[in-house]
Amino acid sequence: FQIPREFIGFQDNFKLLYVTHYYPHKNLEIFIELFGRYKKELANIVVFLTISATHDPAARKLLKKIVQYGLSDNIVNVGPVVHDNLGRYFNNVDALLMPTLLESFSGSYLEAMYYNVPILTSDLDFAHEVCGDAALYFDPWDTKSIKDKILELKNNSMLSQELVEKGRVQLQSKFISWNEIAS
Repeated sequence: FQIPREFIGFQDNFKLLYVTHYYPHKNLEIFIELFGRYKKELANIVVFLTISATHDPAARKLLKKIVQYGLSDNIVNVGPVVHDNLGRYFNNVDALLMPTLLESFSGSYLEAMYYNVPILTSDLDFAHEVCGDAALYFDPWDTKSIKDKILELKNNSMLSQELVEKGRVQLQSKFISWNEIAS
């Protein structure tokens, strides 16, 4: 898969992806606090977002804060990604990062499992229901918890491989086909 142009210049970084639209329950503002508070410890880590600046006035405000607080090296918005191009993004990141506070069902977890990408996500029932033991969980209201789990995964390639393998098993055992997933 070709490297997305937005990833150029970040090849040496630990790359995280959050495939999402802007909604308050997606907890996107936590990234401002996370990278503002732990900028030094997370210096070589970048999270790529897929939000539209025109989707919600709060999205524009968030994107403005990223620049205002000098966090553009850690938080990069690639804008909405066409579904056919998602593979390019998943195949060029180190993990899926979802600090979401609420989901009815997120296809992003399944896409990460399909593309063999480890998952970092909220320690909440909906995430456990889909991911089982195929994710590393954190408290989505606590930046230290998020930081610690990111660094744990970054510094432990065996853990990353273990989560990928558990993701394959979870995907195969819980979801029979893409048609079933879509329905």
